[in-house]
Amino acid sequence: MTSPSWEMTVEHLMSGEGTGSNVASLCFFSCSEEEQLLKTTEFLHVEEWQYYRSLHFERRIRSYLAGRYAAKKAIALYKNEDDLRQILIARGIFNQPLVVHSQNAQVSITHSGHLAAAVAFSEKFLMGIDIEQICEGNREVLQDQATARELSLIQSLPYSADSMLTLVWTAKEALSKVLKTGLSTPSLSLN
Repeated sequence: MTSPSWEMTVEHLMSGEGTGSNVASLCFFSCSEEEQLLKTTEFLHVEEWQYYRSLHFERRIRSYLAGRYAAKKAIALYKNEDDLRQILIARGIFNQPLVVHSQNAQVSITHSGHLAAAVAFSEKFLMGIDIEQICEGNREVLQDQATARELSLIQSLPYSADSMLTLVWTAKEALSKVLKTGLSTPSLSLN
C-alpha cells in the first residue's frame, strides 16, 4: 500500500561557485488523500487563503494547494524560513509565480495528477520545471505542438513516440516558465 502523501526536498541543488551559497532548492510533493491535502491550507499566506477560498473546481483546488505547498517548502529550504505563512506566492502578469518575501527568490512550480514539484532559486539564474504524465491519448495534441525537425528526431530514436512527445512538450513548458510567458508563447516557437 502506498503512502497517501509524501515529500522530498533537495537542498543545495546547485551551489554558488566558490561561495558555498545555496543557488537552488527542489521539493517534490505528492498527496492522494483530500484530508491530507487540505492540511496544507494552514501554510497559506492570508492573500493566498483569499484566492483559495474563491476556487470552485476540485482539480484546480488540488493543483493550487499542492503547487503552493511544494513551492513554499522549496523556498523555505532555500531561504531558511521556518514559517511558510510568511512566504506569499502572488501571480505575475502572465500568472507566473511571484515570490513576495523579505529575501529575494524566484520559484517555478509544476503539478500533474497527485504530484507537485517546485524549484526555488536565485534571481541570478534562469530555471523552470515541468512534469507531465505520459498518455497516448495526448499524442495528436503533442504532435501538433512539435516542429517537423522535432518529429523527425523523435522518429529516429528507439523510444516510444508518446514518451518522446511528452518529453519535448515538458521541455518546452519548462522553457516557457523560464521566459515567464507560460502558454502565451506559441510552443512551435520554442524549439
